[in-house]
Amino acid sequence: QGDEVVMALNIKATAQAAAQAGLSALSGSRGATYDSLALVAAIVLHHLGKARSLPEGADMARAALDSGKAVLRVK
Repeated sequence: QGDEVVMALNIKATAQAAAQAGLSALSGSRGATYDSLALVAAIVLHHLGKARSLPEGADMARAALDSGKAVLRVK
């Protein structure tokens, strides 16, 4: 037998928690999800030429998150 790890997971509760974390981050609430959004947005903004560097892109992303503009796009 293998070294299988089995985890009981409540899919609905996990999805609800992820959605809440995302909405909180989009509203400017700091934490891991906020940081992840800022990082991904920085990469995209830099790739599209909207930011000259990743730090500049991260600053732009954090400004959008902190201003409340980001969450308005999904509500």
